Amino acid sequence: MNDDARKSVISKTVSISEALTEELRSKVLDGDIPAGSLVTETEVASTYGVSRPTAKSAIQSLTHDGLLRRRPKQACLCSTFEQKRHRGSIFCSNSD
Repeated sequence: MNDDARKSVISKTVSISEALTEELRSKVLDGDIPAGSLVTETEVASTYGVSRPTAKSAIQSLTHDGLLRRRPKQACLCSTFEQKRHRGSIFCSNSD
């Protein structure tokens, strides 16, 4: 493998947490995780075969982005939002 190819592979490497975050993000945006659904660390960890800290990190990222809502001492809820597509980009407006 030449240096350019190696750099290309290395630059595309992501952590398990990042990959899980992107997978969950896609599921939320595609409606595979419906608005109002409970999302728990235990369920995510079990479904994807990852540790609870990894699941927690992914959930925290999506909460920060507004795709999930954290409730004190309870599971997260998938937020309700409207998708608007414009020139290949997705714009979401939170309707909670």
